[in-house]
Amino acid sequence: MIVQKLKMYNFRCFSSFEIVFSNKINILLGRNATGKTSILEAINYLALTKSFRTNDESQLVKEQQNEMSVIGEIIKDKSTCFCKIIRQVKGKQVSKDGYKYSKISEYLGEILVVSFTNSDMLNLLGTIRERRKIIEPIICQISKFYTDECNSYKKLLNERNALLKRLIFENNDKLMNLLKIIDLQIVDCAKNIIFERDNFIQKVNKKIKQYHLQISENKEILEIKYAPSVSSEKFLERLNSCLEEDLKKYRIVYDNWFRESSLHQNGSVKRVVEELTARGYTYEQDGAVWFKATEFGADKDFVLVRANGIPTYIVPDIAYHYDKLVTRKFDQAIDVLGADHHGYVPRLKAALTALGVDASRLDVVLMQMVLLLRNGEVAKLSKRSGKAITLVTLLEDIPVDAARFFFNMRESNSHFEFDLDLAVEQSSQNPVYYVQYAHARICSLIRTMEEADVTLQDSDEQYLDLLEQPQEIELIRHIASLPVELDHAAASFDPSKITKYAIELATLFHKFYDACSVKHAETEELQRARLLLCSAVRQTLANTLQILKITCPEKM
Repeated sequence: MIVQKLKMYNFRCFSSFEIVFSNKINILLGRNATGKTSILEAINYLALTKSFRTNDESQLVKEQQNEMSVIGEIIKDKSTCFCKIIRQVKGKQVSKDGYKYSKISEYLGEILVVSFTNSDMLNLLGTIRERRKIIEPIICQISKFYTDECNSYKKLLNERNALLKRLIFENNDKLMNLLKIIDLQIVDCAKNIIFERDNFIQKVNKKIKQYHLQISENKEILEIKYAPSVSSEKFLERLNSCLEEDLKKYRIVYDNWFRESSLHQNGSVKRVVEELTARGYTYEQDGAVWFKATEFGADKDFVLVRANGIPTYIVPDIAYHYDKLVTRKFDQAIDVLGADHHGYVPRLKAALTALGVDASRLDVVLMQMVLLLRNGEVAKLSKRSGKAITLVTLLEDIPVDAARFFFNMRESNSHFEFDLDLAVEQSSQNPVYYVQYAHARICSLIRTMEEADVTLQDSDEQYLDLLEQPQEIELIRHIASLPVELDHAAASFDPSKITKYAIELATLFHKFYDACSVKHAETEELQRARLLLCSAVRQTLANTLQILKITCPEKM
C-alpha cells in the first residue's frame, strides 16, 4: 500500500496544499513551523480519522475557516482508490471512491499507517494507558472485531456507571439482575480485547526479535510483554461462572464446558489450516488464506486466515468439531444455531469433509427468532438499546415452567410469537397451566378417592377390561403411543412433539373425565378401573413434564 498523493484544504496552516510521494522512502526536510509534522498528521488523520497531536479536532481547521478536508490517492492491491475526510462544524464525513461510511469502524483498515512520534517515546516510559496508545491504533486498523469490542466495552462501562447511580436511589432485584447482565457482557468484551492484544503482541514479537538482532549484531534480544491487570483466564472463569448460574435458573446443567481458547493454546486452530493446506485445499489471495469450499459443495470459497494473520471465526469451529469427532471420537455432534447461520453450515461441513471427516456425523438444528408479545404488541423488556434480551431478563417476568414449555411448543424452523400475557395466565388457554392442571386434578381425585377408602392398591388390572367407552379407549391408545412419540422426537431433534403430546393427553383426559364419571361409576369394579386409568395418565403426564424439566404440581 502506498500513499501516492495527498491534498489538504484548510488543514492546520495550509489553505491548499498538494504533495506527491515517491514509492520509496520519503524524507521531509524544512525549517521549523513550516508544516512538516502537519503533513504526517494529515496522513495519520486520513488513516485513523483522528490526530496524533490533539483530541480537539477543531484545532485541525485553519483559523477563520469552518471546514477542512484531507484527500489521499492510495495505491492498494495494484489499483488506485481515493479516500477523503471532510471535517465540518457538525461533524466529519468519511468516504472512499465516493462511498460515504456511516460508521468510522467500517472505514478503519482502508489505509494502514504506523506512526511513531516524540510523544510515543514518552509513552513508552509512561503509564499502562499511555503505552497502550502506541499499539491501539494499529490493532484497530487490522481487526474490525477489536474496534467493535472496544466500542462496546466503552458503552457498557457508561451504562454500568449510570446503573450504579440509579442503584443508590432504587435498589431492587431487577436493577441488580441488569447489573449482573452488564457485568457479564463487560467480561465477555474484555476477554476478546485481551485475546486480540495478546495475539497481536505475539505476532509483532517475532519481527521485533528478528530485526533487533540484526541491528544489535546479535548482541541483544528485544521482546514486548503483554501483562493485563486481569488475566484472560480469570475473565473466562468469571464468564463461565455467570453463564452456569444463569443456565441453572433455566434448569440446564452442562457436564463439560469446552473453552475455545484451549484450541488456540494447543495449536489445534493452526493445525487445521496447515492440514487443509497440506491436502491442497487452500490458496492465497490478497494476502489471505482461502479454503476451496466450492469443491465440497459450498456456495463459495471463504477466508480461513485474514491478511493480518488472524484466523476467521469459522476456523476454531472447524478445529472444535474435528477435535470432538476425531480426537475425542464422539459418534455424533449436534449443534443448535440461529437461523441466520444457515449459510455457515455447508461451509463447516465442507471443511470437515476436506479433513476426511464424515460430515453426516454433524447434525445442525437451526432455530428461528422468537418475537415477544404483550397486549398484542411487540414487548420491550430490555433496559438496553439492543434488539435482543437475555433469558435471565425474561425469567424476571415469566415462570421457568412457562418459558420452558412455550419455547418447546414449535418446531425449530418455525417462527414463534411468545405471548407474555398468556404465559402467566391461569386458565385453560395457557398450555402449560392446562397440562399441569390435568396432573393436579388427577392427584386431587386420587386423594378424594382415598378418603372414601378407594385406593390404587385395592384396584386390580383385570378390571381394565371394563374400559369400553370411546373416550377411555382413545385415552389408552394415546398413553401407549408415548414411546413412539419419544423416538420420533429424538430422531428429528424436535421436542415440540413432546409438548404437543402432553397437551393432547391433557385434552383427552378432560374429555374422559367429563364423559366417564370416576366417583359415580356404575359399578365398583368400573370405578377402580377408571381410577387405574387416571393413575396411568398422571404418570404419563409426569414423565413428559420431567423430560421437559417442568414441575408436576399436585395442587393448583
